[in-house]
Parts: sequence; C-alpha cells; structure tokens
Amino acid sequence: MLNWTSGKTVTEHSIDSLRILTAKSVDEYFGLAQRSNQKVLSSPVSEIEFDPSADEISLVVAWSRTLPSSSQYPSISITQARTSGGDIACRITIKAADRRHESYMFLMSVLGAVANGHSMSNAFEGSVRKYRGLIARSSLESSSSAIGLLGELLVLELLFDSVGYEKALDSWIASGKEEHDFRFKEYDLEVKTTRREIRQHRISSLTQLEGRPGIPLSLCSVQVTAGGAGGLSLATLENKLAARSRDLEFHFRKQIALRRDEILEPLSWTSRWVLRSPIVVIPIDDDFPAITRNILREAGIQLSSIDNVAYDVDVSALVTSPRTVEIDKWLKKMKESTS
Repeated sequence: MLNWTSGKTVTEHSIDSLRILTAKSVDEYFGLAQRSNQKVLSSPVSEIEFDPSADEISLVVAWSRTLPSSSQYPSISITQARTSGGDIACRITIKAADRRHESYMFLMSVLGAVANGHSMSNAFEGSVRKYRGLIARSSLESSSSAIGLLGELLVLELLFDSVGYEKALDSWIASGKEEHDFRFKEYDLEVKTTRREIRQHRISSLTQLEGRPGIPLSLCSVQVTAGGAGGLSLATLENKLAARSRDLEFHFRKQIALRRDEILEPLSWTSRWVLRSPIVVIPIDDDFPAITRNILREAGIQLSSIDNVAYDVDVSALVTSPRTVEIDKWLKKMKESTS
C-alpha cells in the first residue's frame, strides 16, 4: 500500500482533493518494473506517470490552451498529450535523477497552481522559480557532464595516435559508471576536467582513486577555458573522432550515446573550449591527496557508517613533481614499456 499525505498544501491555496505522495511512495513507484499511471485530481483531470527505466516523472493535465515553453530547461519537456480518458492535455516531464521527490513536488506545485485558476504558463514559471535550485542544478550538471566528456574525448584522441583506434576504444569505459575512464591491461587512467583557473577536480567516491590490484592508476588532469570562435565544441570533437574511427565509427557513436542522458542542454554540445594548460598525468601514490577506503580503515572509521563521499582536490602543486609528466610524454613512455 502506497502512502499519501492528506491536506498538504502545495500552493498558497488549499486543495483538499489533491493527494500528495510521500517520499517513500515515490521511491516505491520507481522501484516497480514498469511504468505506472495514477489519477491525482478530477478537476482538471490530472494524472501522474512514473517511468523507472527513463528515471522520469510526468504530469498530465487536461488542458487545451497554449502550452508553456521549456526550451530554457534541459531536464524538462512539455508536449501536448491526452489523458487516459482521452482529454487533450499538457504533459510536463522531468528527469528525476537523484531528486525524485523534489521533482515530483515540482510537478504537484504546477498542478496546484492550475487547479487554483492560474494559466499553465504562469503555473509552470511560478513553480520553476519556487524550485529554482532543482532546475538550476539540472543545467549545471549537464554542463559539468559535458566538460567531463570533452576531457575524455581529448584523451581518447591522443590514445588513437598512441595505441590505435581499436585498442583505444576498447579501453574507454564510456558509460561513466565504472571507477576509471580508461582501463588497459597494464594501467588505468582517470580523467578529470576543470574550467577553474587552478587544477581543482571533483572526486565523487571513495573508490574513484583506488587502483586495481597490481595495476598502476594515474589521474589525467585536463584544464579548459572558454574558447570563442577558435575553440572546439563537444559536438565538433565527437564528429572529428567519429570520422577518424573509420570502420569503428558505429562502436564510437554507441559509446557516446551512453552519455547523452547526462548532457541534456543543447548549449553544452556547442559551447567552444580550448586548453588552458597542457594535459598532465599524475600518478596516484602515497603522496597524492586522496581519500580512499583503505585510508579510512586505517583511521579506524567504519565504512558501513558512510553513505556517500565527494570532495574537491587541488593538484596544482603536484604538477611540478618530477613524477608528473605531460600526457604525450607519458603515453610514449607507456607504449615503450608495454611493447
């Protein structure tokens, strides 16, 4: 049995007939194996849809007038649709990601305003302002993901020249769900890209800077800045590498497709960038400022008590270390040692 809260207000006016799901129940809907649809209001006829496979929530409201525009918000789409009863409707779909209940409450805010007599456009824009942190974070994450992919593709291009197309593509863990971006038999590379003036990178887990047993791990630090007309966009770089991949283009495009859901904002694909400084490779060793599971264990900290770890690390001081090298020299050294 899914739980509803009763009498909860989502606008400044009371809507007694509007039922609001608890956070636990929203998570339960996403835990189902298939899409689900629930009627939440009878006037106007309104339904909420959960799509676990796409990690999306949709609000479908009987509405035959002008639809609002969502072009500024990459995580939201608005289309004309029909309710399950056949009424012409407005469908608002939002990528829920890891903020499912907040995304759901955003849609309920829209519905609450419409039920109280506001136009769909006013209801939508008012809810965007109310939940601006949720909406802004979606755009920011899209841009951050694009910068990360750009860095990986810059390194992939260098690997094309160093180890060949097939080996380079096979080594690239494009899904972004593994701990390291490039995995070879002899070594692993974790690529980190930043737009900041210093080499500060975000580490998103305790295992991201942990190497495989017996396999050296290095961090590849990429620093970019806005490039203007002379810069390189993510879309241009993708097409450039696809052309170089020759008979492996389909495989390359398939790898890129794994990341498209992270980069929903069109501008993220067309913004132009240039390298701010040379790409360098820094070994992850005892001198590297990393937080790992082993370090926490040695400090007597129970890992079972820690749910999530993310931190920023500034590697600027390590660039002058004799063990840090520019990537072309590093790749040459790796090629010689494995040939």
